[in-house]
Amino acid sequence: MLPDRSSSSRAAGFGLVFDDPALEAEFWKSQDATTVQQVRIASVLGMAIILFFGFLVHEVITFGHMGDYVLRYGLSIPAILVAVLLTYYKRARRYRHASLGIAMLMSCVVVNHDIVYTDLPTDWVHSANMLVVGFTFTFLALPFRIALLLALVQTVLYETALVHRVGLDWFYITYSNAFFLSVQFVSGTAGFMLEQSYRRNFLQARNLDEQRALAEQNRVLSDNLLLNILPEEVAEELKTKGHADAKYFDSVTILFTDFKGFTQASEKLSPRELVEELNTCFMAFDAIITARGIEKIKTIDDAYMCAGGLPEPKTSSPVAVVHAALEMQAFMTRRKAERDAQGKPAFEMRVGIHTGPVVAGIVGVKKFQYDIWGDTVNTASRMESSGEVGQVNISEATYALVKLQSPASAGDATAVNGEWSIANGGSTHSPTPIHHSPSPPQGTSHSPFTNDHSPAFVFTPRGKVQAKGKGEMEMYFVGSLPQ
Repeated sequence: MLPDRSSSSRAAGFGLVFDDPALEAEFWKSQDATTVQQVRIASVLGMAIILFFGFLVHEVITFGHMGDYVLRYGLSIPAILVAVLLTYYKRARRYRHASLGIAMLMSCVVVNHDIVYTDLPTDWVHSANMLVVGFTFTFLALPFRIALLLALVQTVLYETALVHRVGLDWFYITYSNAFFLSVQFVSGTAGFMLEQSYRRNFLQARNLDEQRALAEQNRVLSDNLLLNILPEEVAEELKTKGHADAKYFDSVTILFTDFKGFTQASEKLSPRELVEELNTCFMAFDAIITARGIEKIKTIDDAYMCAGGLPEPKTSSPVAVVHAALEMQAFMTRRKAERDAQGKPAFEMRVGIHTGPVVAGIVGVKKFQYDIWGDTVNTASRMESSGEVGQVNISEATYALVKLQSPASAGDATAVNGEWSIANGGSTHSPTPIHHSPSPPQGTSHSPFTNDHSPAFVFTPRGKVQAKGKGEMEMYFVGSLPQ
């Protein structure tokens, strides 16, 4: 969840301030970036006005005074130029408010100097003071507290100038003060309301950004949850169309695992220990199949089911599924050794694999589950139940697809018409050799069998084996070459 900061502002000191200092700093960073072009234009316009009045004073009306030259061209104009230049350097923008404040202060000094030391009509000088007030509270986007402080300084300078101007009666001074202070009040109120508006807009934009960020977080979370349930292609179809069409696949390699003596082992474990051990095994299986692009279908009790060749046929091959099965058995062998050494019950596992056509899709409207159907699923299950502990039992269909991955020779085993026999008189039913795939190198998380086209398998034909509901079927134990 995103942090819920206070969205209130309050009057504090000479200006508006957010309760949260971090929020206040964020506001001015945003405000300065938003109004930088406005400030540049207003500053250039202010310089143009100062230069224009200087031209009138010194060249047209010739009421000028040497002090006006110094203040106008030596202090005020350079101060404004510096303030403008600072807006072009990001590192110097933190000094923008101070530089603009100094520039406006110099302008105040110029205007009120002219009241005392020149013969300019006082109405002109009053108008110039009004322009300074307007720029201070509005165009320059200064913090209200700084603008208010400048207005107070300007008022003091103005009152001082009026008192020192020769020839002004008290009625005129009173009238000028009333008019000037009224303009100050109206400008100050406008500046206060303008900054309130800036802050309100900032909060609205910020809250909108937070809502969008939160919505994006929720979308990513929901997408990740959906991808934990469905394949990516199916999830995208479901989000786009509102449903996912069932699809037929003519060649999918299905892997089933089942733990031998699960019931007996579970009686020796607490419910928590049982779930933790199952989770350890299934997490390892998840990592193995994910590395090979195999799709997990589901777990049922202590059985684990996955399939290669869907939802995209090119994501994994029968060879990849066989490699994964060998790695699973290798993991279980290591796990059993660890548990035995600790005196704890351990699982042993059968694995069965079959390749054939299936239909895949989603059924129901609650608790979506990507599933597969067809006789291929039943046959793969029979391969598992007809297998042996520690072995990977494959069907004739799967064997036909992966047998080309076998080497020309492997120790005492030789290739005979595409099948294997042990060199003991040509018997095709020699004792079954067990070849476990090697453990991954320490420090690596990927499978050691990364090349599906490497000669890595040794097959032991079992002949025709009775399978429940299927009759006799040709089956093969498959192992990997000793490393």
